[in-house]
Parts: sequence; C-alpha cells; structure tokens
Amino acid sequence: MSGALVVVGASVRALAECAGRVGWRTPRSPILAVDAFGDDDTRAVTDAWQHLPLSDLARPARVLRAIARVLDQTAAARTVDDPMQVLLGGGFDGRPDVIEAIASRYALLNNLPPVWRAARAPMLFVDAGIPTPETRLSCPARLSGWLCKRPEGSAGIGVRLADVDGPIWQRRVAGRPASLLFCAHRDGVLALGFNRQWCSPTPGLPFRWGGVASRADLGSAIEREVLAWATRLAGQLGLRGLNSLDFVVGRDGQPWALEINPRPSASVACSTRPPTRFRASSTTTSLPARARSRAALRPASPAPKTITSWLINNAPEDRRGRPRRPTDGTIRPQIRLAVQAGST
Repeated sequence: MSGALVVVGASVRALAECAGRVGWRTPRSPILAVDAFGDDDTRAVTDAWQHLPLSDLARPARVLRAIARVLDQTAAARTVDDPMQVLLGGGFDGRPDVIEAIASRYALLNNLPPVWRAARAPMLFVDAGIPTPETRLSCPARLSGWLCKRPEGSAGIGVRLADVDGPIWQRRVAGRPASLLFCAHRDGVLALGFNRQWCSPTPGLPFRWGGVASRADLGSAIEREVLAWATRLAGQLGLRGLNSLDFVVGRDGQPWALEINPRPSASVACSTRPPTRFRASSTTTSLPARARSRAALRPASPAPKTITSWLINNAPEDRRGRPRRPTDGTIRPQIRLAVQAGST
C-alpha cells in the first residue's frame, strides 16, 4: 500500500487493525484515525488520532474539518505527491450527504455514495424479490405488531415500537437475529461468516444492538438462501468490498431480510483470531476489502467463537460531546465484555 489512510467513523479500532493486516502502516503509508473515542487500542494501531464527537457524524463540514486536522498532524512526514485515501466505518448509514462531501474531496475506498443511498431504499428487498417482513410507507390501521424505522438509523437505534410518525413501518417478526459478512467483487460474492446477534435494550432504545457471536450455526439451507440474497443485492446495487446483510430467522425457520449495510458490520472484528482471550468489538466498523485481500481476512483455523459487545452509546461525554477523560489522561469507552463461548 502507498500513501496515508484515514479511517473515519464512530469507532475505528477494528477497522484500523484490519487495514494494518492488509498492508497499511508503513513509513510511507500511515494509518490515521478519526473517531469519537481515541481509546488506547485505537492509538496503538494508528499513527495519529483526531476527535469527532458522535453528534458530528451527521455534519459534513465537521467531518471534513476533523479529517483535515488529522492530516495536519502528519503533514511534516508526508510529501505533496503521497496519495491519501479515506475509509469510512460505521456511523454514516443513511447520511449520503456526508459521504458525498467526503468523496468530493478525497479518494474514497468504500462503496460509492449512490450505492449507500440505494441500500437505504425502504422497498429494496421487496423490489428485489427477497423475503422481508411486510413494509409500508403509510401508517397501518392498527399499530400492534408493527415497528417503525428511520433510514438514517444504525445499530438498532433507529428502530422502535410503531407509532404514527413512521416514516417506515415494518411488521415485527419474532426469531433469531443474524447477519452475513461478505466480500463483493466483480466475480461474485465471497461469504466470510454467518453471525448471531442480539439486542441490549434501554427504555428509550428497545432494539439497540448489543453484540455479535461468530460462526452461527444456521443450517446449510438458510445459509445458501441468504448467500443468494447477497449475490443478488451485490449485482443490483454494485456492491464492492466488505458488506453485511442483517436478517432474522423466524420461529418457523424462514429467514427474512432486514437491512443491507454497504460496509462491514461489527462482526469484522470476529473474522480473525483475537490476539487475547477476550476481544471487544465496536458497534460500527469497516474495512477496504478486495478479492486479493481474502487471505488476510480469512478466519484463522481453528478460530475461537467470540462474543463481544461495545455499547458506544454509553460512552460518557461532556456537554460539548467530548469523551470524558479518566484521571490518567486516557479515553476509554464503557465496554461490556462477555467471555468467549469457546474454541474448537
């Protein structure tokens, strides 16, 4: 790799780690981080860090300013001829204006802005002929058994019990939440792992994402069907690199598509062997993935099944939206870890 890589998102630790595994972080290709935390693990795998409050992820001008500031930190070590690229993690779902602003100024390694916009179309699965819970753009006569969703939501934060405000209504399906992490390239789709997910609800956020466990055992029939969905969506949307497809397996064994993320999900942190017995996985991560990077991303064998959770919405911030610093001067988000389920 050549030139600086700026990774930007709510939390970019896992993203920076993966970028390092596929060839960045050399004297001519530093990894620069822009996120809300700047925790010790993130700083250990990057060459510079710039704070970006969670509340600023939806503000194009503030995101661009944070990128410019982190580049200024390493300007003396770079030449004007060095290429510079930006890689987006989580936090920009449903924010095409932010993605377009970044892409207009920097080389973007993610899917292009029109792909992000198309992936948030409310009737995407219906139009693609993929099974999905009944979805409406007008309020149903009876709200019982329905949910409301916001297109800009992520990590379950935009999902709530149905009310008249919408803007998207979807019938609730009880079952097992799961996801597929996959690499889309010009020749098709490569499945990197099926994962189990669960919620960590609060009174105001009843469907907030809570964690992920790798190598979910869903059965070959379900896995083949979901992989076929991913292949269809990759061709329809023009997906490239790592992406994730969220779905739920109903009590009758029928899978239902819920959301396509044109970026990797938190499960990317479970796709390689953790360096220690415990591993924290941020709720929002991303990674540049091309077909030639498959070997670097393929799970180690044997690979532990790791259950992790990083509740970034609980990270303490002051009134200006900045992470509160402990007395030792470091920034640490509040992390809830579960013991890994075991190794095979």
